[in-house]
Amino acid sequence: MISNLRERSFATRIYVSSCSWASSPLVSRDLKDDQQIMEALNVDGNTQDLLTYLKSVDHHVCLVSIDFAGITTRSQDIVNLVEVNPSLKMIAIETFALCNEVFIFDTAKLITNNDLLQKFENRNHSIQRSK
Repeated sequence: MISNLRERSFATRIYVSSCSWASSPLVSRDLKDDQQIMEALNVDGNTQDLLTYLKSVDHHVCLVSIDFAGITTRSQDIVNLVEVNPSLKMIAIETFALCNEVFIFDTAKLITNNDLLQKFENRNHSIQRSK
């Protein structure tokens, strides 16, 4: 999945949540130190590192996730994420494994459109990771 983000989505920074539920609030994920896992995966950090990065940058950011449940199953998390991170301008959801589509959302429109937000709500499971 990490290589998919780098190769297909041209992601320049990769953050992973190594042990959390998609239904848990973003701000409460990855509170335990998992540095060994991050180093083994060769990524830039976990959810907490992503949140720190978003607050620190002064340029526009597009957040890319594999599947909707890959980021959250709580639409309110999306609203909160956008509201506290003005640098976050786009969210792209790659669903190539399921339906060969990518959804790209302008965050200003996303947080005011309940129909768009519903795409994130109550997703039961994410894409099966390769073994």
